[in-house]
Amino acid sequence: MSDEKAPKKSYFKVVLGGFLGLCTGAIAMYFNAIFNQVVRPAKPVANFSIGETEGLTVTFKNMASGHTGWWDFGDGSPLEPFDSEKEQLAHTYPKPGSYKASLTVRNFLMEETDRSVSVEIAGAASTPNTLPPSITGWKVETIEAKAPAVFRITGEIQNADEVVWRHGEKTEHLTAQSGPIDKFVRLDKPGEHPIVLTAMSKSKTSPQVMVGMVNVQARTEAGYEAVLTVQDTAIRVDRPTMALAFPAPIRDAKGVATRGYHRTYQASPNSKIVSISLDKSAKPSIRRDRFKVELSKDGTSAIITGEWGTSGDALAKEAGGADMIVPIVIVEERTVQLSPRTSQLSGMYNPQSGQIQIKLPPAPAAGVRRVVSIDMGEMIPNPATRSMRRETLARGALD
Repeated sequence: MSDEKAPKKSYFKVVLGGFLGLCTGAIAMYFNAIFNQVVRPAKPVANFSIGETEGLTVTFKNMASGHTGWWDFGDGSPLEPFDSEKEQLAHTYPKPGSYKASLTVRNFLMEETDRSVSVEIAGAASTPNTLPPSITGWKVETIEAKAPAVFRITGEIQNADEVVWRHGEKTEHLTAQSGPIDKFVRLDKPGEHPIVLTAMSKSKTSPQVMVGMVNVQARTEAGYEAVLTVQDTAIRVDRPTMALAFPAPIRDAKGVATRGYHRTYQASPNSKIVSISLDKSAKPSIRRDRFKVELSKDGTSAIITGEWGTSGDALAKEAGGADMIVPIVIVEERTVQLSPRTSQLSGMYNPQSGQIQIKLPPAPAAGVRRVVSIDMGEMIPNPATRSMRRETLARGALD
């Protein structure tokens, strides 16, 4: 009898085990669905903008969502913990320059996202001068006396936060000028005309004003005129060096120890990455011989990878928290186009030489691109009004 019951008992165990297995799978699927739909936190969003800037202090507006994270202001200062309740925070940079501010945020599952924004701290060019402006060596030279007349103004200007030129019916405003003056002015109407240069500080106190009176003679004979517009555009190449740091987890979301780090870096706007290196302040557990940088072909991004030199409790102790801070030094290259300097000159056709001679401004310095355009026209006098009427014949560019 016992022999007959044994198979039934064994059969019952198999069925019960299968039933429990099915129940366990169903429960796991059920709880996974509940976790994903109800318990699982939303993915973090690293988002912020730059608010007011006063001197070296910048206000950052927090628009991120996440549980934990870090602010990296890009100036080598310590990382600042992310506070989701803090709508804005201010940071003071050590000196003017280009920086990259970054925010990294995570949720409870250690899912991570980050965002970087370029920060420009204005240099001495936008800082008010402490000395009053000055104009020295002021000189007005007549290049062509008859209308359309051309005059050359030379001299030197220092400590000017704002410069205003007035000549004829034109007014030009320039900012932050210091150095030699070499300007050509063209006047079309006969008579006495003032050429006025005003140099001011931001406080508008102690302005310097220079006035040169010029006499434009009336032209009574018809003739051909060439007008040259000379534009000198300077290009400056900056190579700012930035000290950054990013957090790299030593354990993943499942608690498994990581072997190293992997990070993508985006260059600042209108910049290219020249080099990325590990900062000398990096902890010993960040292996220097395993630090690698892979630049994109256009130099606008880079992939940074590396390995830990130790693991386990020793790595956690050295990290001092859930992450290891990896400090890096980045050199970027940025091309900045300076404000162009434009001169307009003219000359009349000389029947004796069969030429039109025009004296050009001094040759541009290295790194300055010069573009010259020409406008040929016929000057037709009106004796009744003592004025000239100009009819354009051709326009073009000169090599």
